[in-house]
Amino acid sequence: MPRPLFALLLVLLLPAAASAAPPPLSDQVDTLLATAHAPPFEGDPLALLVPSGGSQEAASSAATVYKAVEGRRYQRVVLLCAAPTLHSRLELLTTDLTTPLGRVAFDSTAGERLRGEPLVRRSRQTYPQLPALYAQLPLLQRALQPGWRLVPLLVGQLDPRDQAEAARLIGRLMGADTLVVVSGDVDAYGRRFGYTPFAADAQLETNLRDLDLGAYSYVERMDLSGLHDYLQRTRLDSPLFRPLPLLLANLPSSAQVLRNDYRQEVLDEGHRRSYLSALVSAPPREAISPTLEGEGALSYSDLLLAHELASRGLEAAVLHQLPNEGLEFLAHGMPEGLMRPAGVFITLSKHGQPRGQGGALAATRPLYAAILEAAREAALRDRRFYPLSEEELAQLEVEVNVVNAPQPLADPLAYPEGVGLALEHYARHAVLLPSEVAAQGLDPERTLSRLATEAGLRSDGWRESNGFQTFTTQRIRAPYLPR
Repeated sequence: MPRPLFALLLVLLLPAAASAAPPPLSDQVDTLLATAHAPPFEGDPLALLVPSGGSQEAASSAATVYKAVEGRRYQRVVLLCAAPTLHSRLELLTTDLTTPLGRVAFDSTAGERLRGEPLVRRSRQTYPQLPALYAQLPLLQRALQPGWRLVPLLVGQLDPRDQAEAARLIGRLMGADTLVVVSGDVDAYGRRFGYTPFAADAQLETNLRDLDLGAYSYVERMDLSGLHDYLQRTRLDSPLFRPLPLLLANLPSSAQVLRNDYRQEVLDEGHRRSYLSALVSAPPREAISPTLEGEGALSYSDLLLAHELASRGLEAAVLHQLPNEGLEFLAHGMPEGLMRPAGVFITLSKHGQPRGQGGALAATRPLYAAILEAAREAALRDRRFYPLSEEELAQLEVEVNVVNAPQPLADPLAYPEGVGLALEHYARHAVLLPSEVAAQGLDPERTLSRLATEAGLRSDGWRESNGFQTFTTQRIRAPYLPR
């Protein structure tokens, strides 16, 4: 009978517990991954739901979804697992952890994002006897490309308000370069575990399966309220489903939860454990099919993130959230390109027609903050339009123009091709983006007349002003990206 994977890990972590050295753990994990079959999926993996890993059966089940991320590169892994004795808080383990396969570095950047949060207790304990934590590490070490850092979080018993706050904190840690792993068994049946909803008869396996997959059906639909009611009704105190709502609350509507494995392990007569493994995926960012133009300091991934930030800013505006909510924690994880000050304009269109614009030419704040504020202006403050409604979000095209350094223009009739134009005449000002200038054709006077009109001047009022500037932009245009 094969020795349990986690038992082997404990022997290697605590060598005094055994006299004979077990086979190399790396060989066992490689065998698990080589023989596992990943679920068919489209897009990018966002999260894994895995058993806690206390046995060979649990490890084999978990390997089926670790197979789906094999060879992928992430910067951060957020590992969520239930802590049976922890109440009303999250416990963040702030130390590096070690397995026989090497050191697992703690993500100090994520730690800073959670510093000072009343719901989070920081600890330097290592909990070597907690399989939900330690049994995942070798699988992560062998499946993922090196370079990731770990955020280990133990989830206690949370009331609904604390659960909502904890979900918000987990959302701070998530992003395109983050993998979330939720570790825990579905249930443990038997008198020793204090849970015997069914008789231990010939129907036990079927009854447990119906119970477990009944709960999972709400997970698959990302129905948090339904899951909560089901767990209350069945008294199913599942180590997997306790931390799981913190993930579900942060998933985009386009996400899919795909179950790849369900199995039960008979521990002894009258006692069983149920294991479930599932993959959460979402369409890749490339699926937004962006139009990209212009040269400047931003990379392709920076522009994709700029578009995503604009989408989040639009949501915050129509849901009446504060425009600066969360900017402090965003700053810790922003790439350098979005931290530098820059002017930006957000232009919205709906079914090919203008639907709002906001922004500023001047570089007065970090770009990520300017994007969120410009999105708010485009959604609510463009006087040409009614405020944007939540129902309209899915119908929008969102264009982000990041301004490169504006230059003064002495002769407005001699502006070069491919630039935007800005006019400032006393308290009046107007801007035409490079795409808007190009749309005017090759007639500079007609373009300048429109610029003057946008500024509230007579159509020939541009002749009386010398406050002209030109500028270029990096532009991304793509459909609104739902969360």
